[in-house]
Amino acid sequence: MFTSVYYLIESYFYYRVFLSIVTLILLCVAVNLVCPKGQTILTPPGNTKVNWQEPKLTGWDNTNFTSSSVSGDTFAVGSHSVTYEQWFDINNLLLTCSFDVVIKGKQYGTCSFHL
Repeated sequence: MFTSVYYLIESYFYYRVFLSIVTLILLCVAVNLVCPKGQTILTPPGNTKVNWQEPKLTGWDNTNFTSSSVSGDTFAVGSHSVTYEQWFDINNLLLTCSFDVVIKGKQYGTCSFHL
């Protein structure tokens, strides 16, 4: 999307007025950071390795994500929030997205016996 901005500049030089019109064309880019969907995993007791796709960054070519966890990390039983951040120095803009990884331990049946 392009936006035209017009400025009227008045210059006083030797008591004459010179009018200049300057046209600036600004390029507006919409950027967005989209995280993958959360995951719930049913697993035997112990830690579980979890994989996911990195977030998608639209409207910008270079990515420099930072994250609280990375795909392939190991998680214990419980709920874990994964947060990604993308910082744009040029615009002083920080985008964040997050999703949950829930690890549930499998429940095995109990056996009882009577003597």
